[in-house]
Amino acid sequence: MAPLGAVLAGRPDAAANPAAMALSAGSLRSALREATGHRGFWYLNLGFAVCGFQVLFIAIHLPAYLSDAGLSGECLGVEFTESIFVDSPEENMSALQGIKDMGVEISIGHFGTGHSSLSYLRSFPVDQVKIDRSFVKDIPENTDNAAIVASFIPMTHSLGMTVVADGVENTAQLDFLKDRGCDEYLGERLSEPLPAQEFLCKMLTE
Repeated sequence: MAPLGAVLAGRPDAAANPAAMALSAGSLRSALREATGHRGFWYLNLGFAVCGFQVLFIAIHLPAYLSDAGLSGECLGVEFTESIFVDSPEENMSALQGIKDMGVEISIGHFGTGHSSLSYLRSFPVDQVKIDRSFVKDIPENTDNAAIVASFIPMTHSLGMTVVADGVENTAQLDFLKDRGCDEYLGERLSEPLPAQEFLCKMLTE
């Protein structure tokens, strides 16, 4: 099972607000510095709302931020929402490829709740897809959700991507997902969200 990651949320108003953009950039640098102090213990996953932290901005500034922190792209993952597929898709596709070329893993979060489809996944340089918690909720009792998840996992694997399930709250959900080949899991069944130092202590003692 993959280790838990840290998540940084982008500000939803940053695209239209330079001050908010600067704040988000500062948060990104801070998260990378935090990861530097625990090099080798974790993999850092940063989540952004595309309207709040433009993909192109990340592609332009991330190399300098990684260099300042003394980190390589291989220790970092960035997660975007499905809106990157429909908001300036050509620009976002190019910017995502630039991020991926740094060795950074590209993830799409909350998949299935927006306007995206598997055809978008096929076209964009995506490494990982996170099933939204609304589909994980109440499985396996909810047969509709169970069928969607069970079919989605092998389809995504066939595109060369890994699958993460969000919102795993109990053993029945975890067993269902394991049996169907889900790669990684997030949720209270594994751990509640933790501050960085508590997370590190937890990883070292388990």
